[in-house]
Amino acid sequence: NEVSNINSCIGKTIKINGLNYSKDTTFSIKYKNQVSCDSIIEYRLKFYPTYQKTVQQSICIGQKFQNITINQDTIIHLKLSSISGCDSIVDVEISAIQKFITKMKTQICSGTTYNGIVITKDTILTKTLASSQGCDSIVIDTIKVLPGLQMTTSMDTVINPGSAVTLFASGANQYAWSTGSTSASIVVRPTTNTIYTVTGTAGNGCTQQVDIAVNVNACVVTAPTYFTPNGDGSHDKWKLKGTECLTEFT
Repeated sequence: NEVSNINSCIGKTIKINGLNYSKDTTFSIKYKNQVSCDSIIEYRLKFYPTYQKTVQQSICIGQKFQNITINQDTIIHLKLSSISGCDSIVDVEISAIQKFITKMKTQICSGTTYNGIVITKDTILTKTLASSQGCDSIVIDTIKVLPGLQMTTSMDTVINPGSAVTLFASGANQYAWSTGSTSASIVVRPTTNTIYTVTGTAGNGCTQQVDIAVNVNACVVTAPTYFTPNGDGSHDKWKLKGTECLTEFT
């Protein structure tokens, strides 16, 4: 006896002894061998299915799928062989994801650091970003550089205790002092070393900040313990030292 396993695909036929078979079955046929002895062959027929499946996939425009460049939504038919050798059809429905191009207009003041870059003249910055679908998007940023503000201000100064000094700034449209004043000049009378900050704003919105230091002299008044006004030219006058700090003397 002999067993013969024959495989095929559903939809096809297997022809044995003039008969066509198209579904799974098992049968035996008796044959006469060369010496006229009976021989039995058992046939085991197996028909495997073919598959047809639809899948969906998103691809960025310009990318390739199965060596095909995708520029629009499309359906690609793929004929694949299963492990049984039967052809299967897979329809791939491809959604073409559009690249986004965003245009921006930005105004900055000259010398300002923008995205880590010091910009001194009009320029265009192009950035490539990944969208939520993973496709690259382009951001085109047109940058207009506005003239920076150049104020003129008081210099650092030294005063005596109790003295007043006027600090000023010019060249801006608006001013804001650390004292709260919004005028172009302020009068201050500090008793200790103090730094005053003025922030100027130009008509185009650009700003500049300047620190002005006002240091106060240490007031030390000293006087001689004696004098000899006898006209001999030695210690004839009694004189205080450090009187520049005094505002009244009797």
